[in-house]
Amino acid sequence: MPDLSTRHRIGPLAVDFPAGGRRIIINANQCYTLVRFRGDLIRALVDGGHEVVVTLPELPASLEVSLAALGARTIIVPMSRSSMNPWLDFVYTNALRRLYREFAPDIVFSIMVKPAIFGSLAARLEGVPRTVAMFTGLGYAFDRPRSLKQRTASIAARSLSRIALRRADRVIFHNPDDRDLFVAGGLAPAARCSVVDGSGVDLEHFVQVPLPVEPSFLLVARLLEAKGIREYIEAARRVKSDFPAVRFVLAGPADDSPDSVDPGIIERARSDGVIDFLGELADVRPSIRDAQVVVVPSYREGRPRVVLEAMAMG
Repeated sequence: MPDLSTRHRIGPLAVDFPAGGRRIIINANQCYTLVRFRGDLIRALVDGGHEVVVTLPELPASLEVSLAALGARTIIVPMSRSSMNPWLDFVYTNALRRLYREFAPDIVFSIMVKPAIFGSLAARLEGVPRTVAMFTGLGYAFDRPRSLKQRTASIAARSLSRIALRRADRVIFHNPDDRDLFVAGGLAPAARCSVVDGSGVDLEHFVQVPLPVEPSFLLVARLLEAKGIREYIEAARRVKSDFPAVRFVLAGPADDSPDSVDPGIIERARSDGVIDFLGELADVRPSIRDAQVVVVPSYREGRPRVVLEAMAMG
């Protein structure tokens, strides 16, 4: 069941439906990225007279105020971002179905792979009038299989996508390659697929700055194998063997995905002086400002947000 306890509620859930507005449910898998990348969208919808309900698997106390300021109501719907346990996915889908019955949304907008698949599937089963799914990247389940476990995840994700997205009103991707993969595989109807060039950045927040004089590289990413973390560290070792003054910085949060990087690899590189590891950053702008080059050696991306941020800062 969705957690409707006071601890996880922001504002009243039972409110008068705005005249001319719509009731919109946004399903996401992570509060930090929702606030950072979709905050302006949520605020604009609320300001436009729509009632917005956000579902998340958890709500960190550090972000509760930021999310509340957007004007959305938040409901915790437990979901494992990385587990491939079908029972947990079934529980998540059923929790969303109960939520849709209770709030009778006009639109369900689901972001990222698991919410997009299971949020759209639940919407189809409950007859929600309009369904929109956004794949900002395809991640572990759609990357080239490197193990039996990943191959199994890929088969399951593709099969469920084909069912869930068949009648979606719009399926949004961040690059044409991801769209083409879904269309060619029959996972989504071509006529209902769209491509937008990433999440966009606020040019008043990410302002242009002069390049630093000292040579330096920066990689900002979740600590996943598919983000090219190992390749970045190996490149840093090779370069620093000839040019020890060059600085290599790695920043990003750990991730509980099956594809997560062994923390020992990063710690060894840090202790050897190969990289400076900053961990997760609340504000990436100082690190981008201090870098001559921002690199993204990822195996697969939607449209990397950090690239847009780095371009905005010059």
